[in-house]
Order: sequence, then structure tokens, then C-alpha cells
Amino acid sequence: MSLLLDWNTLQTEFANRTIKLSESNVQLAIDSANNNYDIFLSHRFRDKQHVDIVKYKFESYGYRVFVDWEQDTLKDRSKVTKNTATSILEYMKKCKVLVFVLTDNFKDSLWMAWELGNFHSLELGGIEKIALMPIATNHDEKYNGHEFLQLYSYIDECKIWGEQKKQLWVNDPKEFPSNYTKYVSFESWLIKGTQPSKREKKYR
Repeated sequence: MSLLLDWNTLQTEFANRTIKLSESNVQLAIDSANNNYDIFLSHRFRDKQHVDIVKYKFESYGYRVFVDWEQDTLKDRSKVTKNTATSILEYMKKCKVLVFVLTDNFKDSLWMAWELGNFHSLELGGIEKIALMPIATNHDEKYNGHEFLQLYSYIDECKIWGEQKKQLWVNDPKEFPSNYTKYVSFESWLIKGTQPSKREKKYR
């Protein structure tokens, strides 16, 4: 079975983030100001601590990430209106893919279900442009799938075969639990739209 992204490891990486990353974020901030994003991060606001670090993880790879409560017009959760939904839809259209942050809290979120359904529509991206990012709070915790969410590919991070360098991967949900024979690099999935497939050569 596949390990989720380990929460303790993510926390450590976030605490030790470098000045170099902060400098690279200048360009990320410029791109974000222009409403150009790679990733729409669908999440539960209750998981804000997790989301901050997941966002950092993606940005450390150079990706541009949209998080709704970072926008002034979407910060106040007590004033949700039709305009709020319209604004979120417009931002979703500016994103290449949707990443669904999967914790125990997602089941109570109507917004996450709404975002998933809208991005699933052919107009925005479809099922091939959505992936789950399961987060583990326990190092031994495994991702066992969640009902209809098993339709979607899922993301993990591990070393490239024969190297120390880590990489993000998108895995075929139909292989779950898998031996990692059907997968694709996150970059290829994001940029080229390449879907997980069986690999003749072992990359991970």
C-alpha cells in the first residue's frame, strides 16, 4: 500500500525552508498577482496548518498555487455569497489542475465537494486534471482510498530510482494498492497532461 505524504517530514522541511526558496517566491508572487496558477488547492479551512505546508511543498518545486483565503475578497468565511462562488469559479479557470488535500476533515466540507464537482466538469478540466494529495499524521498510516475518490489519481513523493533526489509522482488509482508500475511525474502530468501508465523502465 502507498504511504501518504508524512506530516512530520513536511513540518521539518517547512521549518528548515531556505532563503533561496524565499527569493524564488518573488516570481511566484508576481505570477499569482496576475492570476496565473498551476494548482488549485482544494482543502478544508480547518486544515490551514496542513495547507500552508502543502503549498510550500509545491512551491519548492517551482509551481504556482492558488489558495482561496489568501485573496482579500475570499478571506471572510462568515460572508459567503453567490459572488464568492463566482469568484472561486473564475480562479479555478486560471488553474491547470486541481489538487484535493485529503485529511480526515474533508468529509465534512461541502465546499470541497463543490470544487471537485465543478473542476470535474469538462469545461474546467475533467477527471484527468484532478489528483488527490493524502496527508498522513502518523508515519505508519496508509492511504486506503475513499469511496468515489478512488476514481482519481493520487500524488506522493519519493526518490527517483538510483538517486537521492526526490520527485512528486501521480499514480494510477486503479492499481491501488500498487507496486508503482503505473505512474507519471507530476511535472509531465501538469504540463503535458500525460496520464499514469505502465513503465517498462523503473523510475521510482
